[in-house]
Amino acid sequence: LNYGNAILSRWPILHSQAVAFGRRALGEKGFLFVETEIADGRRLPLVNLHLHHHSRKQRLIQAGHVMKFVTESRSRRAHLWAAPPIFCGDFNNPAHQPDATAMLLGFCEESNNYTLLPKSGRTFPSALPARALDYALMPQECVVSHTEIVRAFLSDHRPVLVEFSLV
Repeated sequence: LNYGNAILSRWPILHSQAVAFGRRALGEKGFLFVETEIADGRRLPLVNLHLHHHSRKQRLIQAGHVMKFVTESRSRRAHLWAAPPIFCGDFNNPAHQPDATAMLLGFCEESNNYTLLPKSGRTFPSALPARALDYALMPQECVVSHTEIVRAFLSDHRPVLVEFSLV
């Protein structure tokens, strides 16, 4: 019942924050925010999230927390960013439902043209995937060259790999 997120980067992480949605010591969901350094000295922001798995109401509240955080970060830090944030992680709901994934995609598209990836495939459970719950929301400045759901068993979800270049 101990959940967690991780970000591995070959690029230097210049800024990072771990944000919990609540105060429980065990089983609390949340998100990570990082800014990685890219070649021209600018930063690429990324949000890696893990939303509630049972409650639609809680997922929507959590998505609201993410949007508020990003809005506040954008007002203070956007001058450092080479592109709007990438959002990825365990959204815990299918993309086609009016739920947190759709809410976050709508928020992203208010300021940019985002793509929801993967376009097809299932990520949960990792042994025999039956549901699509894990996504990456990519801004138009990220030109995607490859996307795949990786067959891996390090988690109860399969990871989504997105290769892209920044324009």
